Amino acid sequence: MNQPLIYCIDDEENIRSLYEDALSVGGFQCVTFQDGASFLAELNKKQPDLIVLDVMLPGMSGLEILENLTHGPYSTIPVIMVSAKGGESDVVKGLNLGASDYIAKPFGVMELLARIKANLRKNGFSNTITYKELTLNKPMHTFYLNGEPLSLSLKEYDLLEYLLKNAEKMVTKEELLSKIWGINCEIETRTIDMFISRVRKKISSSNIRIETLRGVGYMLR
Repeated sequence: MNQPLIYCIDDEENIRSLYEDALSVGGFQCVTFQDGASFLAELNKKQPDLIVLDVMLPGMSGLEILENLTHGPYSTIPVIMVSAKGGESDVVKGLNLGASDYIAKPFGVMELLARIKANLRKNGFSNTITYKELTLNKPMHTFYLNGEPLSLSLKEYDLLEYLLKNAEKMVTKEELLSKIWGINCEIETRTIDMFISRVRKKISSSNIRIETLRGVGYMLR
């Protein structure tokens, strides 16, 4: 991920365009959705760093979407609710359901960016992740081992990033297939073994190991 990834859901095309333009200028990666169904479909493929969610949406409302988020595996993602002025009851419901913040329409670009940055900081978002001798600089899309950049293919990068984010935790092959290659990707598990072997060689000069838990998966530690 080169930049913090923000998902924005709004049924108004002009608002979606505003999000795309403002967040791009603000240094964020922005993906917009016009309804809850398209948003949830993408969420199952890739998790964002923050969600901007309008209350009034066709079909599934913003509050219904929020309730699904806060009671599922995505409960740690900060959500900023967007509500028209005068929608105090919706704001209260959203905050009670677990929203991190809210912003009233019409809003200014500077306020939007400030709230996004504040909520990312509050949620512990950082541009770097360090584990032992390994550091990931996310804006640079680069891993460093003992201060030296690692040369990685795109899949090797994605694989090492996922293992790093789950350091000292067991990660199953099925999980890696879903997160790295896509939930519908049909590849053999020995392909994962091949990529694991490549990454192992590239970090072999460190004290970090990718251990194989036979028949289960892998653990970076």
